[in-house]
Amino acid sequence: MNDNVAKQLADFSSRMREKTEQINAAKGKEAEKLQSELDLFIGQKMGELMSQGISVGEIQKALRAATDIVPQTYAPDDDREAEEHGEGSEIYETLYFLPMEDKVIADFSAGKMNSKKMTELLRKSEDAVGLELVVGLDLVLTDYGRDTSIDISGGEVVAGSGGEAFMPESLTVKGSDGPFSVDEPMVFKTSEEVRSICARLGPVTEKAFLKAADIKKLVKAGWLEGYDAGSVKEEGDWIIGEMWEEFLRLRDIYRIAAEKKQGIVIFAGYTVGDEE
Repeated sequence: MNDNVAKQLADFSSRMREKTEQINAAKGKEAEKLQSELDLFIGQKMGELMSQGISVGEIQKALRAATDIVPQTYAPDDDREAEEHGEGSEIYETLYFLPMEDKVIADFSAGKMNSKKMTELLRKSEDAVGLELVVGLDLVLTDYGRDTSIDISGGEVVAGSGGEAFMPESLTVKGSDGPFSVDEPMVFKTSEEVRSICARLGPVTEKAFLKAADIKKLVKAGWLEGYDAGSVKEEGDWIIGEMWEEFLRLRDIYRIAAEKKQGIVIFAGYTVGDEE
């Protein structure tokens, strides 16, 4: 990644954080207005970055860096604002993995997609597996970015007949845990890619995973940035335990899809809870 691309992605992530903080500090209609502005910003900025040849994987990493979900047991340094406005003011991102028939994945690859079909697929999101700690899992499984041969969450962008990426504008989907908005293009992995990743995930033992998932390395890599260092250290074992549980869910979804010779569609869902 060259310096210019890195700078653009860092700026994108920084502006996302600023806008998120504004939403966290707002209430009622003002919060809704700011959320709509954030959704529009994400869509426009992602389109701009993609038009410059920046990969969706890199853009997603920048986006997740700005909106990572971190359990409230290790809250930001100053959580007085969160206490004032309640947990409902937080924005939560979940990355969803939805197994899909090989024929549908082939249609995606051929650009035979339309908005109606995309919406119908997203409406089935209750069948998808949602993971909140994918950034951390990606760091562990790639040896903190040194192993580029495995990519658990990136993929080819779902596109229409004209080659354009589908960018749903504040599309709201009813998930099993309540509604969330989708503001990024879907990406997909073919059944062949799913089988390859499944083969890599299968042999990973709990002992090997826990050894690789060093909390100091995760913090140094930039994950959990902005959270109280003392609290992160204190909750380190718990965090790693949660990561292992999510890894098992990730491995299962790849195994199930591989056994059925299916591909996987991956997309992000964002939730802003109602104020208490």
